[in-house]
Amino acid sequence: MELSKTTKNARAYFWVLVAIWIYCLVAFGGIAFVQEGRIARYTPLVVSHGLLVMAWIALAAFQAWAITQGKFANHRLFGRMSAVLVFLMIAVTGWVLFNFDVEFGRRGTTVGDGLTLLAFIVFYGVAIFMARRKAIDWHKRFILMATLSLLAPAHARFLDVIGVSRVATIGLVLFTMIVPLLALDILERRKLHKASVAAIAIALTTFVAQIYFFVKLEGF
Repeated sequence: MELSKTTKNARAYFWVLVAIWIYCLVAFGGIAFVQEGRIARYTPLVVSHGLLVMAWIALAAFQAWAITQGKFANHRLFGRMSAVLVFLMIAVTGWVLFNFDVEFGRRGTTVGDGLTLLAFIVFYGVAIFMARRKAIDWHKRFILMATLSLLAPAHARFLDVIGVSRVATIGLVLFTMIVPLLALDILERRKLHKASVAAIAIALTTFVAQIYFFVKLEGF
């Protein structure tokens, strides 16, 4: 039997999220072998933060898989439960940022990472709001952008693993903020969706603010 368009798109969405999960695992796991002493930085708090982020990506992938299997009730149930995971992510990430600022005093980096967390909260909040309004196109695009917004640290670690300057992180961040949503729109609609425009606009605004505060507080 031919798969429905919704199922096909959800399956593509699922594999994109699986790829993101593997990418993060390679980035954060690989750096431990490349940089001497990196393991010492993986305190229980930092490891907890990493596991929560990986759990978020895994949950997003599971939600896409549930759609491919027609398990809509499971999708809704785990969607409601995601609020607990998000609360834990916010609390632990805030604690990690506070410790980082106290230990290193790199205020620009702390503010930038704080803006990333704020953007994630906005994307997640809009996604849940739109799900309740049955605006599914908006919901899934904002969930995807919420996930993509968490990747900047993974980009930096991945570039360290392959020995490329961290300046290239800027290009990777811009790529992952724009290309996945454009690809989703091309796959589904052959044109740009308003939700993608809104999500990309928020992401780019956050990115510009991060660059501004990093240069202002730490220099270039």
